Amino acid sequence: MAKKKTPNAATIQVHCMALAHDNDALNHIHGTVDLIVASSVMNFIPQKDLHRTMKVLGDMLRDGGLFVHSDWPKAKDDDDDGFTEASAKELYAMGGLSCKSTEVTKFHMANDEEASVFFGIAEKKK
Repeated sequence: MAKKKTPNAATIQVHCMALAHDNDALNHIHGTVDLIVASSVMNFIPQKDLHRTMKVLGDMLRDGGLFVHSDWPKAKDDDDDGFTEASAKELYAMGGLSCKSTEVTKFHMANDEEASVFFGIAEKKK
């Protein structure tokens, strides 16, 4: 029996970019993805596209699949950018996902500075 070849990151990236423009391909993977990682991207999706984006991502996940999200935390109440637990839960709900956890943590950088990062994990509802 031939050993199944595991795709590399470049192959996966090209495949994902093709999926973004091919509804038939999106339907083909509906409910089959175990994990989606979104690192520092959700703040850049235009508000008008956010619900549809999360719906597509949620539809890609299998039952019990995880959406792992990191971004910057909301610094002040009047900031439009950044995430709080409440805004992350709202985002996850758009995709039919339930929030498993959220956390803001500090990273120590090489130049002795600290950076705050928001982490969230959501699960596709069974």
